[in-house]
Order: sequence, then C-alpha cells, then structure tokens
Amino acid sequence: MEDINLMTTEERLEYKKTMLLETFTDKDFLECDETRDILKRKHIEKFEEECVPKIIECYNYHHHNMHGVCATALYYDINNSFESHLKSIVYKHISKKMDFNIFHENPYLAKPLIIKMLHIDEVEDVKKPVKILKKNTFNWNTKHINK
Repeated sequence: MEDINLMTTEERLEYKKTMLLETFTDKDFLECDETRDILKRKHIEKFEEECVPKIIECYNYHHHNMHGVCATALYYDINNSFESHLKSIVYKHISKKMDFNIFHENPYLAKPLIIKMLHIDEVEDVKKPVKILKKNTFNWNTKHINK
C-alpha cells in the first residue's frame, strides 16, 4: 500500500473509492442509519426529478380532459389536491432500487459507516476472551516450582 500522504488528490480519491468497493457491501450501507438516510434522500430526489414531472403531466392531461365532463374523482378536484395523493401512491408502489454510486463518487459520505465499522471492531476486540496465563509459583515447602 502506498503512503496516502504522498498521493495526489486524484490518486487519493481513486484509492478511497477502491477501498469502499472492496471493504463494504450494499448491505453494510443499508444497515448504517446515516448512509441509509442518504440513499433514501437521493432516491426521493431522483423520483422528484424524473418521475414527478411525468406524473403531473399525466394528471393535468386527464384532469383537463375530465373536468366538467363526467363525475370522476378528477371532476371534484378543483384545486389539483389529488395530485400530491397520486405522487405518494406511485412512490409507495415503485421498486426502491438504491444507487450506491453516490458513495463511490463522494467517499466522504461513507464516513458514518466507516466510523460505525471501526467502533464495531473495537467492541469485538474488547469482547474477545483474554487468555489468562497461569504463573509458575515456587513452593517453599517442597522446594519445587508449581506449574
């Protein structure tokens, strides 16, 4: 392993990305509260950017075409309040595929996971049983060493 202090900024970033890929699994990122929250927020942002405009477009199309024509749920939606309900229904039923590349592109975001894993390693080291060595003693009565 090279000395990280001697690396350029780009080399250091690539090294950190490689270490994240080799060290942690997707499950590790999901089990850490902070990294799981980052993944969820990123997923919601992506949903808002990519899906919501399409949902709104579809909703507006049907709302415009149905308004005043027949008694549908959209007929009674004068203020477009059902739009938010529709977004939440769609989000609730989509597959939540998380994008873990955020941590490989920005390794500093994985810091909470790294700290958590270091803490777990320290706790496991403390929990390991310590083998107590029995000391040899000298018995003055028998003039022998007791083992």
